[in-house]
Amino acid sequence: MELVEGPENLKKYIKKKIAKDNLLNWMMDLVDCIVEIKPELDPDFVKAVLFLLFKNDRFATAALAWIKGEDHPNIKDLLGLPEYSTEVQDERSIWMMEQICKVAEVAALPVLICFDQLDSAEPDIETGDSPAQTVARCIDRIYMQCSNLIVICCVISDTWREIKQMGSGIPDRVGQRSVMAKPPTDEQMIEIVQSRLNWFYQKHNLQVQDYPDLYPLESSKIRNIAREGAGVRSVLEECAKIFDSVGVDSQSLVRNEGDNIPKKFRDIYHDILERVNDTMKDDYHLADDNLAAIIAQNIRMLPEGGTAFVVVDRVEEVNSSSHDIQFTISGYDQFRQKQVKIGVKVCETENGHTFNAVMKRLLDYEKHQITRSCLLRYHEVPKKWKKGKQLEQELVAEKGGKVVLWEREGILPLVALKRIYDEAEEHGFAKEEVSNLVKELKLEVDNQLIHQILRDG
Repeated sequence: MELVEGPENLKKYIKKKIAKDNLLNWMMDLVDCIVEIKPELDPDFVKAVLFLLFKNDRFATAALAWIKGEDHPNIKDLLGLPEYSTEVQDERSIWMMEQICKVAEVAALPVLICFDQLDSAEPDIETGDSPAQTVARCIDRIYMQCSNLIVICCVISDTWREIKQMGSGIPDRVGQRSVMAKPPTDEQMIEIVQSRLNWFYQKHNLQVQDYPDLYPLESSKIRNIAREGAGVRSVLEECAKIFDSVGVDSQSLVRNEGDNIPKKFRDIYHDILERVNDTMKDDYHLADDNLAAIIAQNIRMLPEGGTAFVVVDRVEEVNSSSHDIQFTISGYDQFRQKQVKIGVKVCETENGHTFNAVMKRLLDYEKHQITRSCLLRYHEVPKKWKKGKQLEQELVAEKGGKVVLWEREGILPLVALKRIYDEAEEHGFAKEEVSNLVKELKLEVDNQLIHQILRDG
């Protein structure tokens, strides 16, 4: 057994090294090793957590059902986990919470639980307790039996007074630390409304600095509403009514300066996108080099802040053999805090030998000094290509590369933007102006295909 770091690497190791018919026995050996080092952990719970590594696999589905206390046909036969009757579910729920806290403690992390919706008026049918009393008793049991956790409980004043009347020291444990929320001040309410407006501007690709403060709202009206004791939700609802009354939408907020250039560009973009959609409705096959050029140009037009945590510095074409990568992306991964250089290859070949030749070049990180490589295909690699599947596994599991399957919906906007760029003069723009407008309007920052290419993991 080798030492691996982190759950993702453990999953890769298991998938690569352990045959499925031997998986259960191997997992039991791993559980024994863990419990030997950490005897406070329950073996069955550790086993269930480890099987969660496989996400949508039948092992993970059964393990998650066992943890949640749900019925599943594979819990006993497939995983060998004990079954529990419905009569002991409450006790088992607290026990499960204890196990979660213990595992988190091993990882030096606390467990955070938040209880809300205690203000319902419907009592418990069996006990007659109010929801607040029921939840308070639950919190009290968790407090007494579990450690390494933080419990947050949000209630209104009347509900808290109800809990404070409970005996046995429950109020002291449920409300060990209390914080009284106060209504927002006038200025705080203004900040909240401005924050929501900023979201509106961003969603519609507008620049907040192009408009007066709080436009189309007025600070005096917001302050008057706030002074009447209205909550945040009420204030935002009133603001929404003002929006509706003046007929505000993204088109009416387009700035007037510069002959409405951003609006003109958006109109052209949506028109071309519609035409591209119609053209590629039945046949959206693109030649490898053509698709690579489309993606490369679009990544060049990303805003300076980047996307998917990656700030792109430059995109360079690679002029070499037909099997080699087509372009590289150099930039800085803000999440991993490191420089990256990604080699990209589009390869839709149906020839297994050609595919193998491409994969070998994608695995050669030294040639172009890349940190990882990315293969783009529309179709999955056929299972009958045994050598190709082996090379694909090596790229992903050992070299940290990616195989991205592109979809029609992800590529259509990129095709439209590349067409506008290529036909810039016909639409009354310079190529540099098109690039700047795409950056300014952030038309690509949410594109999932670009995200998959840039994102590590």
